[in-house]
Amino acid sequence: MRPALKALALIALLGAPVGAKDSAMTWKNEKNELFGAQVPDLWRRKPLSGAKAGYMFTDGVRFISVSRPGKDLKTYLASKKADAPEIESSTVTVLGKPADRLKRVYRARNGGDEGPGPSEWVYEETVLIPDKAGFWQLQFQSSSARPKPAPAALEAWDKFLKSFKPAAVK
Repeated sequence: MRPALKALALIALLGAPVGAKDSAMTWKNEKNELFGAQVPDLWRRKPLSGAKAGYMFTDGVRFISVSRPGKDLKTYLASKKADAPEIESSTVTVLGKPADRLKRVYRARNGGDEGPGPSEWVYEETVLIPDKAGFWQLQFQSSSARPKPAPAALEAWDKFLKSFKPAAVK
């Protein structure tokens, strides 16, 4: 087999690279005890535990998470805005109703006991959806070496929001 064909075969086996255009993604229907939604086919599912029990889907650089962090949306929203005053607020339609969308881009420093390490820029969107049992927190994050006003995988996030369906509230 020629080297170019080997490279194409390897790319096909490994899936789309992290920087691939969103429209090249394939999708799967995720359904679990909490919700159903469309997620990128090659992203891994990880359970979240503790106070933010739910699920996270990731390709290692970007992630979408779903959790139910509490019952009092107003207090949670005020706390989130107080902790991060640079948050931009808007609304987005999810489940046919307006929901709060919080967006921010911030610099995160990595490091440990030896001192500060390299930093990265994080693009983050959080959507809060109230319901009878409290509220849902849907979140998208993407990390990069430089700040980006619109990172890759926003198409995945939009598709997730449009397809999100919570399981019946008990």
